[in-house]
Amino acid sequence: MDTPTKIYLFTDRYPYGRGETFVESELKTIARSGENIEITVIPTRKAAEKRSLPENVRLCMMLADTPAERKFRALVAAMGNAHLWKLPFSSRRPKNSRQWRNAIGGLYRAYLTWFTVARHRPFFEKADIFYAYWLDNTATGLSFVKSSLKGFDKPIVCRAHGYDVFEEERGVFFPARESAFKYIDHIFPVSLPGADYLKQRYPQFSGKIECRHLGVENRLNEPHELPEGQLRFVSCSNVIPLKRLGLTANMFKRYATLHPELNISWTHFGAGPLLDEVRAETFSGKPDNFTAVFEGTVPNTEILKRYETGEFDIFVSLSQSEGMPVSVIEAMSCCIPPLCTAAGGTGDAVDDEVGFLLPLKPSYEDFARGLRHILTNYSALGRMARDRQRKLFSAERNFTDFYRFLSSLKEH
Repeated sequence: MDTPTKIYLFTDRYPYGRGETFVESELKTIARSGENIEITVIPTRKAAEKRSLPENVRLCMMLADTPAERKFRALVAAMGNAHLWKLPFSSRRPKNSRQWRNAIGGLYRAYLTWFTVARHRPFFEKADIFYAYWLDNTATGLSFVKSSLKGFDKPIVCRAHGYDVFEEERGVFFPARESAFKYIDHIFPVSLPGADYLKQRYPQFSGKIECRHLGVENRLNEPHELPEGQLRFVSCSNVIPLKRLGLTANMFKRYATLHPELNISWTHFGAGPLLDEVRAETFSGKPDNFTAVFEGTVPNTEILKRYETGEFDIFVSLSQSEGMPVSVIEAMSCCIPPLCTAAGGTGDAVDDEVGFLLPLKPSYEDFARGLRHILTNYSALGRMARDRQRKLFSAERNFTDFYRFLSSLKEH
């Protein structure tokens, strides 16, 4: 029997914390697939909460548990890095104090990755593929490894999502970007706009860049009928400025005021620094026929169970920026039509055949028009939403194809 392909997967925190649920879904899918693969997850940070890993997935804490001495060396190396000192004279340079902190912190994180791999070289040499889940500073560190450690020529593959793609839109800065791209073998943005953005920004590396969509599990749902006299909205995101939940609340309140014959409810899954502020704005001056529930952080499996029961009618996202919104696709898999802004890769999944795609800066009239379209064609849109998820965003197909591609790199 062939030896398994050994993939070292670098994450932000997964399996720690509650984020990166799409990593969890990906690994569970591959664990069931029967592919001849061994995966080692290497988080760069950790948190108090830890999730269980699938049986065929191992955990390495060498990077997250970096000793203080190595952290100091990484900081010194970052401060003396040539990329940093050339930045003031570069056309691509930090624009404010936050981005300068990104530059220094990014190089620190890159050196921390490089020094960790070098210190534990026998362990990391066992890998066939280095797979970075984010096109971030850890990926840059892996490029440092490849460029500087003699004989260390592992293929480096990176996914790319939102903040790690749309730098200008998010106001962040990644140092040594072009140098990193030189040594990364394949870059897979999870959306078509993400791929286009990187190709336009780094045309010399366009041959390495290709969109590969994420996926979610196929569901057996059938569209439900709208309950008489009610509209039940749901959303799922971190409560941060980019998600514009205050704007969402105000749209709902105005719609409810203009439609007193309807009972409007909104359930939001997710927490974040603006939760108290959004909650206060939502309940301030709300009409009697509008109710809202902020569920906070809820396990993804529980959210999906509630989607499956037909508890919600329409998924709403007025986000200002996205990578590829998996939360939208999960709702679509359960026949819930989406009403979303055209942020990032959202348009890869959402149009008027499955829901409605709003302008990035929607007016109330845009919002109301989108709702009319969904309500007029509700059952058909729910069915088409599910079918589109199965066609373009099936976890079993997309993830299996992706890992078969990774395995093929071992042979070259």
